Amino acid sequence: MESRNERQPDKSLEIPPFNSANNVNGINGDPANTGSGLAIQTTSEPAAALATQQAYVRKVIDTVGDLDNVLYESSNESNTNSAQWQYDIINYIKIYEATKPKQHPVGMTAMWCPICDSSNTAIFNSPADWVSPLRGGYDTDPPANNGAKVIIADVDHIWPTNPTMWAWQSFTRGLNPILMDDLGGTGINVGDPVVSFDPKYYPIRVGMTQTARYAARMDLRTARSNGNLSSTGYMLANPGAQYLAFAPNGGNFTVNLSAGSGSSFSVEWFNISTGATVMGASITGGSSIQTFTPPFSGSVVLFLNKLSGLRSALSLLT
Repeated sequence: MESRNERQPDKSLEIPPFNSANNVNGINGDPANTGSGLAIQTTSEPAAALATQQAYVRKVIDTVGDLDNVLYESSNESNTNSAQWQYDIINYIKIYEATKPKQHPVGMTAMWCPICDSSNTAIFNSPADWVSPLRGGYDTDPPANNGAKVIIADVDHIWPTNPTMWAWQSFTRGLNPILMDDLGGTGINVGDPVVSFDPKYYPIRVGMTQTARYAARMDLRTARSNGNLSSTGYMLANPGAQYLAFAPNGGNFTVNLSAGSGSSFSVEWFNISTGATVMGASITGGSSIQTFTPPFSGSVVLFLNKLSGLRSALSLLT
């Protein structure tokens, strides 16, 4: 559920139904006559506007709530004064869905603040299940997810400084990167590109495809961001079972395999620039400082996967 009252609130009340000139219900979403309509996303909004919003929430849930792949969003890049209103909407969604057979994740995205990152505090303190932050380091060196909320790292709120590496940086820090894509050069777009979209962000498409392939091979129910287990600082792992390390600058690096004592692991190298995959000799876990040397230069990914049964026994004998 998204509001389109974003970025340019001074124009937000020209068309929406909460403009009293656009409805026959006598609902005035701008009782102070500011021309912005910001009141409808605050706790001081007119009672009739809130009742209409809640009715809309119920209708959406009644319509799509029986489906599995549904995410709800309270609003998108709303004004920074909207935090408590969004909290109330999120709680309303959860309360109403609790009466239904299925419940779905409810999210809150960064509030629009072009020159600050303070809105991230508000979204992480919210009752939302998932959040989509604004910059605050997510554009340069994404902070690791502590597991409190699902984090959807959306290019639209972040615009990373290094698009080539950003998807891998985000993924190995436990985030879910997504791209606001104009589909340029794909043959898919129909002549309606995002205004001022910079093609330098196209490498994120490749990075997301690459990370998705490894995501499908990992047990994401148990894997967590474990940057302290690698000297690179980028690691998604279930210690003792699976390790996915990202080395942005390539070269030798170490991995802490102490949790894998007595187990053997397959060794797979992936070159993010060329897409080449090279298998190395399997190794035995147990060392707290296991050094790895990539078979090629440049940004590289190392995937260690625990071997089991006969394969594990054979690895220990060779």
